[in-house]
Amino acid sequence: MGYQWMGRYRRLVSAVIRYANVYSRVHGVKYEIAEGLQMTAQEWQILEYIIEHSNESRNMISIADSLCIPQSTFSKTVKMLCKLGLAEKYQSAQNRKNVILKPSEYAEQVYETHAKRMAEGNFGRFFEELEGVSDRDLEKMVRAIEHFCSTAADNAGEENAEEVLYKLD
Repeated sequence: MGYQWMGRYRRLVSAVIRYANVYSRVHGVKYEIAEGLQMTAQEWQILEYIIEHSNESRNMISIADSLCIPQSTFSKTVKMLCKLGLAEKYQSAQNRKNVILKPSEYAEQVYETHAKRMAEGNFGRFFEELEGVSDRDLEKMVRAIEHFCSTAADNAGEENAEEVLYKLD
């Protein structure tokens, strides 16, 4: 059967897989975000999420789940963001166990500057390529990718009851 099972979606699947591989290779590399401030792509994504949802009272567990980041990795990153003065932790008076994250003023300043550079650089051509896509079709692509991610995340979390053996050469 080979790769024919993908039919007309072969190029799209290939692009998604290629992106995943590139991201996997560079996600731990630190980039200069602002003068004297370096962050990995994952650290930036967490900070961006905190800023985007700053008007909500999202706790750390729900943010980690939304981003599909293991809670231990998320906690370490949040600790680093707090140490850098980018994020602040709060507790709800109703539930003191829930730690709520908010961005600092410094984080918002850094975000504005770096997001502009990203929009012009990394994402400029990407957005240009999507200009002819209708909002309806764009939403369909988003749903398809989200479904693919959910399925992959669910499968990664499954434990096989049966031991799997791999032949060594």
